[in-house]
Amino acid sequence: MRKIRDVLRCLHELKQSFRQTALTCGISRPAVEDYDIRARSVGLSWPIPDDLDDFALEAKLFPPSVDGHRRRHPQPDWAKVHIEAKSKGGTLLQLHREYREQYPDGMSYAQFCAQHQEYAKGLKRYLRKSYQAGECVFVDFAGKTMTIHEMGGAEVVRRPVQIFVAALGASHLVYAEAIPSQQIPDWLAAHNRMWAFYGGVTRIIVPDNLKAAVILADRHNPEIHPTYRDHARHYGTQVVPARPRTPKDKGKVEQAVQLVQRWILFRLRKRIFTSLGELNSAIAHLLTELNDAKMRRLGKSRREIFEQIERPALQPLPTTPYEYAEYVKLRVNLDNHVHIDGRDYSVPYQLVRTEVEARIKADTIEIFRKGRRIGLHPRDRTPGRSTKDEHRDPAHLAYLNWSKGADLEWASKAGPGIRALVEGAFSLDTHRDHQRRLVPALRRLATLYGADRLDQACATAVRSALFESSVVRNLLRNRREAMPPPDSDQQTAVNPAVQDHSNLRGDEYFNQLLKTK
Repeated sequence: MRKIRDVLRCLHELKQSFRQTALTCGISRPAVEDYDIRARSVGLSWPIPDDLDDFALEAKLFPPSVDGHRRRHPQPDWAKVHIEAKSKGGTLLQLHREYREQYPDGMSYAQFCAQHQEYAKGLKRYLRKSYQAGECVFVDFAGKTMTIHEMGGAEVVRRPVQIFVAALGASHLVYAEAIPSQQIPDWLAAHNRMWAFYGGVTRIIVPDNLKAAVILADRHNPEIHPTYRDHARHYGTQVVPARPRTPKDKGKVEQAVQLVQRWILFRLRKRIFTSLGELNSAIAHLLTELNDAKMRRLGKSRREIFEQIERPALQPLPTTPYEYAEYVKLRVNLDNHVHIDGRDYSVPYQLVRTEVEARIKADTIEIFRKGRRIGLHPRDRTPGRSTKDEHRDPAHLAYLNWSKGADLEWASKAGPGIRALVEGAFSLDTHRDHQRRLVPALRRLATLYGADRLDQACATAVRSALFESSVVRNLLRNRREAMPPPDSDQQTAVNPAVQDHSNLRGDEYFNQLLKTK
C-alpha cells in the first residue's frame, strides 16, 4: 500500500509521467498504469483521505475476485467432504462422483480437488511451543543407521546399529550415540548415559511411541512400558509420549535427528568402524563440534545457552544410575513359589494361586503384590529353589525344623516310661520321617487316655522291646497298660497246664516224627 501512495503522489502532486514514476518508485510502468486505472475507477485521487488506512485502501482498490468456476458451478458442503474423505475407504474420486450425480454440470474432478485443497489449507493451525529450562527432553532414533564391521572368523560380519538422539527443549543441546538395538535394555542404557551427559534430569521425557517406551499407543491415555516407567521413577521424572502419528509433538528431536544425520552421520559415511566403541568415539567428537557451533540466528552455541539457562534448572542426578529390570506377571504355585528363569523363588504361603508381579534385576528378584513388595531374593541362575522360612506355612516349617532333642525334652517331662519308649525308638535304624511321627502320636494318646496311663503303657511296651505307637495304643484300648512283665515263675506255672491240653501233641511227638524220617 505504501507503493500505491507513492505512485499517486508522483502522478498527481509531482506531475510525473508513468515512466518517471516507475523509475522513482522502483516498479514497472504497467504496474503504475494499473494503479492509476484502479484509483480513477473508484474516484480516488491525491491526497488520499486520512481516514483511509492501508487495509481499507487495499479493499477499495483490490476487491476480492470471484472465480469464474465458482460463479458457474454449485459448491458442495466442503466441511462434509473433508470429513468423509478422511473416513476409512473415503476418496475424493468417489466423493466427486457423488457430487456429479447431484450436479451433472458441476465442476471437473481437477477443480473439485483444487477447491478441496484450498479449503483444507484454512483448517490447519500450528502452535509454536516454547519450553522452559529444565522442563523436557525429547528422545528418538535417527532413521539412518550405521554399520559395524566385525570379524567373524575369516569373514567380515556387518552388523547394523541404531542411532539414539536426544535434545533439550530450551537450549536444544543435542546428545547422540550408537546402540546395538531398539530393545528396552539398550534403550534404557542410552538414557542413563544421556542423563550423565547432561549432568541432570528434566521434569518430562517425550519419546516416540516405540515398543520400548509405550505398550499401548493411545492419543489420550497411553500405556507406558512398566520398565520405562520404573526408570523414570528412579530419576524423578515423568514420561509423556508424543501423540501417535504427530511428529510436531516432538519437533525438537526431529530437528536434532536432521542435524545428527547431516553434521555427524554424513561425515562418517565413508569410514569403516570395527566396534561400537570406536563408532561412539567418532560420534562424540563430532557431537562436541555440533553443540559448540554458533547458531546464526542467536549468535550463541547450544552449549553456551545450556550452561547459561538450562543446566541450573535441571534436577540433580540420583546417587546411582538406574539398574535395568524386567517386569513379569506370574501366578503363585501350590508350593508358594514362582518360577523365574529355571529357578523357584518363595512368596508368603497366604498368596498361593494369586497373581504377582516380579521385577527381575541383574542381581536380585523382587516380587510385588498390588504394588507392595512381598519378597526379595538374590538372583541365582542355577536350577533349584530359593526359599525363606518366613514365607513357609507354620506347619511346614515345624515339619522341616523337627529335631530329636525337642521330642526327648517333652518325653522327659511326660514320664519315665514315655522317655524310655522314645529313646528306644530313636535308637533304632529307622527313617527320620518315621521317627518324627512317634511323639505327635503319643501326644494324642495322652490327650485321650491321660498321661499316667500312657506312661504305664509305654513302660509295658518297652519291657517287651516294642517301640511302636500302635503297640501303646492297643494296650490302652484293651486296658492292658498295667500287664505284669513275663518272668520264669509265671512261665513255669503256665506251661504244665498248656502241655496237658488234649489238643497239643507236645515235644515228644515231633521228636518221634523226626526219628521215623
